[in-house]
Amino acid sequence: MTRPVCSITYPLPNRLFTNNVVTMLRKARDNAGVTAAYYQLNGGGWNIATTTNYWTNWTASLDLSSGTNIIQAYAGDQMGNISLTNTLKFFH
Repeated sequence: MTRPVCSITYPLPNRLFTNNVVTMLRKARDNAGVTAAYYQLNGGGWNIATTTNYWTNWTASLDLSSGTNIIQAYAGDQMGNISLTNTLKFFH
């Protein structure tokens, strides 16, 4: 069994944003088929992301806090495997 592989493609690490909302972009792939992708902002609850192409790419709208923002994300597949959790820090 192979776990899915995920990557956050946007935002870039340690970037400074002046707007209050940022759209997070991410890619996921897996040999058994990705079934869902989840994200968390600043230690809040886990949320399911949005996709239009069966989880190859997915998005999430993030309402930023002032100062440091930390996002975490992972994906799951049809076999019950989960990817490693990615963590990324950026600023507002």
